[in-house]
Amino acid sequence: MPLLMVREGAVVVFDAGHEVNPDTNPETRAAFPIYFMSEANTSLSAEAVLPTLREAYDKLHKKYKKQKVRKLGDAEALFEEQKHHHAEFCNTADAYIQELTAENVQLKAQFAESDIQALQNRCNICSFQLCFIASEFLDAIVTDTWWGTL
Repeated sequence: MPLLMVREGAVVVFDAGHEVNPDTNPETRAAFPIYFMSEANTSLSAEAVLPTLREAYDKLHKKYKKQKVRKLGDAEALFEEQKHHHAEFCNTADAYIQELTAENVQLKAQFAESDIQALQNRCNICSFQLCFIASEFLDAIVTDTWWGTL
């Protein structure tokens, strides 16, 4: 917020710590007409300058309020946009989590099924080998060739 200051008999405007030059900024001349009070007019009393300063302050305060409302509105709009994007992200993440959880359950079931299937296949092979060895053994007993191999 600009600061009005009396220096060397004239009111000087400071904005963000820098003196405002009315020659380079015509808006300053319109906003702060008291800035151009010459040293010849230094005999003005405080009562004469006060209404002009009050008017300049009110104008500046009105401008500040308008800008504050605009900035707050922009910030709220940006916040709402970010909130909307965050909600979309959360919904998408939840959908992916549910999809991956379902896929995980399905893969676990397939793994358990394939593990059982592999064990059943191995068991069948072992049973077949056992039957083959048992039949060879029985054939050897019957033909008496087994006793001769001992």
